[in-house]
Amino acid sequence: MDLTDMGLALEFRDAARQTMRHCDALDSWFVWTGKRWRRDEDQTRYRVVKSMVQSIKDRIDHIDDDDARKATLKQWRGRRSYAKLTALLQTLASEPGISTHMSDWDLDPYEMQTPDGIINLRDGSLRPATPDDLLRRCTAVAPDETVKPTRWLQFL
Repeated sequence: MDLTDMGLALEFRDAARQTMRHCDALDSWFVWTGKRWRRDEDQTRYRVVKSMVQSIKDRIDHIDDDDARKATLKQWRGRRSYAKLTALLQTLASEPGISTHMSDWDLDPYEMQTPDGIINLRDGSLRPATPDDLLRRCTAVAPDETVKPTRWLQFL
């Protein structure tokens, strides 16, 4: 079990890709809320990596060799410090699928994120948002299916 920054970053990369992205140009982390990306302003990224590091404990408990288990457990305990979590985040920030360029975000000017999903501004269709959409902005209100957008449709 590789508990170095690089080893953990490689292990966590695929899981983290669904919940976290980093943009160096913006010097920002973004977290997936389940509906949209938002800038991480409340240290959510630390809660995510703490949870990931904590999840390793179960695997350590199942190591049969007592000496190996004790040594791995000691190393694991050292991984839980703020400095080590920060180092892990810095390593994750450079991983493919986590690291993004500014040009990766908000690619299609005809897609608008709402609390209910993504509206295609060409035809008015609504679809669920996914982490791969990489949209940073979101309207405050969802579309109301009971109201016909007459003026908008005339504009289109």
